[in-house]
Amino acid sequence: MIKSFLCFTIVFLFTVFNNNAVAQGDILTILHFNDSHSTLSPLGPRTSSLEGTQGGMPRVASVIGLTQATEPNVLLLHAGDVSIGDLFFTKYFAAAEFQLMHSLGFEAMAVGNHEFDLTPDALLGALASSFPPGSGFPLISSNLIFNGSLLLLEEYIEPYTVIQKGPVKVGIFSLLTPETNVFSQPAPIIVSDAIVEKAAEMVTTLSMFDCDVIILLSHLGVNLDQVVASYVPGIDVIISGHDHYKFESPLTITDPLGGTTLLVQARSNYMYAGKMKLEIDGDDVQLLDYQLIHLDESIPEEPTVKAVVDNLIAGIEATYGPVYSQQMGYANAFFEEEATDLMKLGAHDTPIGNLVTDAFKTTFVTDIAIQAGGSTALPLWEGPLVGADVYRVNGYGFNTINGLGFQMVTFDIEGQYLLGGLEFGLSEIEKNDEFLIQVSGMQYFYDGSQPSFARLKGVLVNEAPIDPTATYSVAASESVIMILDYLGLPYSNVQLYEGVTEFQVVADYIINQGGFIHPKKLGRILNVGDQESRGMLYAGGWINSESGFYLPDPSVTGRAFFTIKLRNKFTSGEPAGKVRFNLRKANFRFRSTECEWLLIENSFATVVGKGKVNGTDNYGFLLTAQSEIEGMECPQGGVRIIIWDSDENIVYDNLLPQNMNGWIFIRNIIGNEENTIAKTEDENLTLPVEYALEQNYPNPFNPTTTIKYSIPETGNVELKVYDIIGNEVAILVDETKAPGSYETPFDASKLASGIYIYSLRAANFVQTKKMILMK
Repeated sequence: MIKSFLCFTIVFLFTVFNNNAVAQGDILTILHFNDSHSTLSPLGPRTSSLEGTQGGMPRVASVIGLTQATEPNVLLLHAGDVSIGDLFFTKYFAAAEFQLMHSLGFEAMAVGNHEFDLTPDALLGALASSFPPGSGFPLISSNLIFNGSLLLLEEYIEPYTVIQKGPVKVGIFSLLTPETNVFSQPAPIIVSDAIVEKAAEMVTTLSMFDCDVIILLSHLGVNLDQVVASYVPGIDVIISGHDHYKFESPLTITDPLGGTTLLVQARSNYMYAGKMKLEIDGDDVQLLDYQLIHLDESIPEEPTVKAVVDNLIAGIEATYGPVYSQQMGYANAFFEEEATDLMKLGAHDTPIGNLVTDAFKTTFVTDIAIQAGGSTALPLWEGPLVGADVYRVNGYGFNTINGLGFQMVTFDIEGQYLLGGLEFGLSEIEKNDEFLIQVSGMQYFYDGSQPSFARLKGVLVNEAPIDPTATYSVAASESVIMILDYLGLPYSNVQLYEGVTEFQVVADYIINQGGFIHPKKLGRILNVGDQESRGMLYAGGWINSESGFYLPDPSVTGRAFFTIKLRNKFTSGEPAGKVRFNLRKANFRFRSTECEWLLIENSFATVVGKGKVNGTDNYGFLLTAQSEIEGMECPQGGVRIIIWDSDENIVYDNLLPQNMNGWIFIRNIIGNEENTIAKTEDENLTLPVEYALEQNYPNPFNPTTTIKYSIPETGNVELKVYDIIGNEVAILVDETKAPGSYETPFDASKLASGIYIYSLRAANFVQTKKMILMK
């Protein structure tokens, strides 16, 4: 029933899947998914009717059907982790997904680490309620050691499988990350860490079956996948899972015999499908084509599967309320979840990390709140939010009271052990953000160029340096307690809030914000580098301030003018200079009072500091700027500025490095390179952020004086002089001027002594001042 598709769907999608490559050998088409985490219904962004626009099993069904209709010898694979992460799992465990996968014709699935989060018994229960052993698709894992236990589960999990696809014989084996032994609950099963040896054994075994193609259906993660491929010859393809990476094209790894292994991964949560087409000619396996297919609105939802998913949603809402059908909030921009490029200088706190930890700290009124990067799962998309969206943010976890994820705890910890936990969190940032600690009530600085466990440079708790001997109260999920136990870091005064979960705390926090949330990036986590480099950032001009950028009144739009003049002092490394920003339509004027960090790497700069808004102190700011070319004045570049009040409420944020009208200059000086920055003192490098007419000098004067004025945008400028009764006596300027600061001499040798008035007109700006001619 599910395998039958409507004709209009095939016609609609034919161009997406049609491939005109002409091949001489046999063809194998691999359609693959990974890390779906029971995300059976579509994700955001949501329409006004709350319909998700990407992913979901109905779109997966359409992709499968169209691929089978348009491609030869289609092999359908899943690289593991159907478990944990969505309300579909909370309600139905993995059974709902297993049954749908079986109906859609999946042919093999890797065992993922999250398959054991609720112990092997839970996995067995989900499989047994889905299909009898041998009648559904096999789960594959080659490095599990059963030790004679769980014999029934062993009937569902095979070390390898051989599948005939037309003339092509395919051998498939799988490896599971050994960290499952630590961060999940596979016992009494053991995950062997002899992954290279096991891979070599499997290649030898599958070669005995005369397989044309050997596939590693992996749940190791990309780093270990590459290690295996570099040591073990004979692996043609690695269909990877675990990292949630999105590869637009395959990575290629050379094996010890000079052969090539293709490595692919297709994000997660059914947002993408990977489609690989191979040509097999004898022993030669060649890549003909690879497509990463985004399951967005261009892919229609297959109606039969949609009806099944809608019925499952009804069951979820019968238990947990209207978590799909009722709006509970609105995100006015995208909330990034993953911290990326952690080895680069700059800010690495994330909007999701800040949202979650702020919710924890606010709810439990602790000194700080923490959350590991690997404990959050998905972003929030701009637009309407439903409860299921918020649940997926912290979807990794389960409790026996309500099933809605990890429960909350508070505890005390000494500063010295908190420092140890942060150092551990920085230990693998060259790989990913799995252990990176997102924080609230805290700011910390690190040097990514240093080796693991020597990266932490400083920590502030509520703006004061951390005291290693002091005790701090912490709000976190119970998963943090598990990590502290694993690390052997002591804590005290633990209070478990039974039935109160991460999901509920974050959902309540959003509701208490009036249901409207804006992504925060505040520089709470900064890679400050080794401080051996110094730099300078000069910029001036304006950006178009769009609706929603000025948070107190999102309807305000117009030009926002800025000027930036910053440099690191070579004697101390401290930044010196000013940042000014002016949105006249909102009467919003920001002036920096302190620049704490100026971080420059190549043509990218990050500035963190404090300032005043309209004369009121205690505002913070984070500015990022990018130039097209380092070390040269460029008319093209991008600037993003985020300004927040003393309660860390965002006041202004233009969201992305926005194309500017003006110029930008970024220079990085390393080590003992000639100090060109110290020689740069030209105030004219700074463009004005507002119109200004200064008092003439000297005043009184005889017979000449100078009048200075500034304009922030190109336009016609008039500067005229009038006598005391309003007669025009001189036209000093009447022409189009570019943005800048100007000075104009005025010679009054032919005028009588007295009071004169000079007036500046430009755009909608008019200002007058008096001067005295005294002969």
